[in-house]
Amino acid sequence: AGDSSTISWEATNGASSCTASGDWSGTKSASGSISTGALTTAKTYTYTLVCSNAGGSSQAISAKLTVQSVPPGSPIVFLSSNPTGPVQPGANITLSWTTENSPTSCTASGDWSGAKAVSGGSQTITNLSTIKEYVFAISCTNQTGTIEDSATVQVIPSPPNVSLTLSPNSILSGQSSTISWSATNSPTTCTASGSWSGAKASSGSQSTGAMSVGNYVYNLSCSNAGGTGYANNVPLTVTNPPAPVVSLSANPISVSVGSSSN
Repeated sequence: AGDSSTISWEATNGASSCTASGDWSGTKSASGSISTGALTTAKTYTYTLVCSNAGGSSQAISAKLTVQSVPPGSPIVFLSSNPTGPVQPGANITLSWTTENSPTSCTASGDWSGAKAVSGGSQTITNLSTIKEYVFAISCTNQTGTIEDSATVQVIPSPPNVSLTLSPNSILSGQSSTISWSATNSPTTCTASGSWSGAKASSGSQSTGAMSVGNYVYNLSCSNAGGTGYANNVPLTVTNPPAPVVSLSANPISVSVGSSSN
């Protein structure tokens, strides 16, 4: 309590706007850092950020900061994660902790466990495979009391990469085309729009059915916990067939009465 921390952030893929909420607010640039200022209230502060570009909005990402009132002589423990997250499924992280005021014991809880070195140390956590927010806590005790610190790491997949094709993409009136699509990174929902509609599987194919003359556009968006991917404005052109070409001749072109021609 009374100390400050630095909030740092960065958004990729041409983010055009970022909006803060929770224990901060307002419009933010695509990257930057600011000080929290002195934090005097003992609680867990949550700083959340959502960024957008022409493709849509990111998932809300949060960073948490714990402020504690520490009585004189109490043990002090600081726990941090490298990287801080968010990380991809299957990632490894390293947890590091330091202590002050000679704790006699330190114990891990949350998404790790067991007794930990009272003088500080580090531990690698491997294969964070579940898509969730992991919470790693450590509490240290001496004759004065017990103090806890924690680190949170969000595991989030990359947004789906969406592919959408029409074959053929130019047909004649009355003919049909085949729509084929696929999406990576295990999307939970896929939605069609434009010249088709409805919920779709993460991959598949279907016929357009017989089409009338016109210009058609097919869109598909797929989402997972990491965001939304798009395949937009995939065209299909339907035209009338060319006019018939007729050839007509007589052979021979001149006959006597009573004769014939082909």
